[in-house]
Amino acid sequence: MTGLLDWLDDPRAGHGLRFADDDGGGWTKWEYPRLAALAGAAAEQIAELRHAPEGVVSIVTRSGPEFFAGFVGALAAGHTPSPLALPPFVRDRSQYVEHAAGILRAAEPVLVL
Repeated sequence: MTGLLDWLDDPRAGHGLRFADDDGGGWTKWEYPRLAALAGAAAEQIAELRHAPEGVVSIVTRSGPEFFAGFVGALAAGHTPSPLALPPFVRDRSQYVEHAAGILRAAEPVLVL
């Protein structure tokens, strides 16, 4: 049995994930070594910027490699990732700020990405 993050230590070249392009017209493949490097850099930044050694890291980014790196980086740094939907995915945009603030108050994150 392997752990969720074991692949970070030895990411397989030639394999990876595909992310939708910003224009929605296609997909871009990111191989695991590149994703592992991005997630490792995110974990280091999280460890430097956090205000507690463990806890929730709220992630407020678009989907894609940066979101993936923040999510996996939070896990690798010993935190619980907590994604927060961006305004385009919330039905009532006028209520987004209040909604997001309520989630952040409840989550009490040690860092917001």
